Amino acid sequence: MAAKPYAIDADKNHKNRQAVYWENLTEGDTGDAVYLGGGIYNVTAVGTFGQSAELQYSPDGTNYVSIDSTNLTFSAAGTYNFEMPRGYYKPVLSGSGTTDIDFYLAPLPSDAA
Repeated sequence: MAAKPYAIDADKNHKNRQAVYWENLTEGDTGDAVYLGGGIYNVTAVGTFGQSAELQYSPDGTNYVSIDSTNLTFSAAGTYNFEMPRGYYKPVLSGSGTTDIDFYLAPLPSDAA
């Protein structure tokens, strides 16, 4: 299992909220946590799914929980708009199988949910 760094996509930032992404997550990877100031985000996962990819949340950067297992756990490519509280976020892969997933969080205007 490897920790994967995130990158900031300045072209997709909105009102001082940053767009972030993790690329090439493979079997057992966990993305490095990023602090987001809250708001509505588009959450997208794409790639080759041999495992599921889940977005997890922590208010303190230590204790992570699943935040919406219905919409924010991906076993195939998908996208979902979600209102996120302030805190730390990271993608976590689980299961077994050949996997190469890119995970994106992009801020949306507050009326986009």
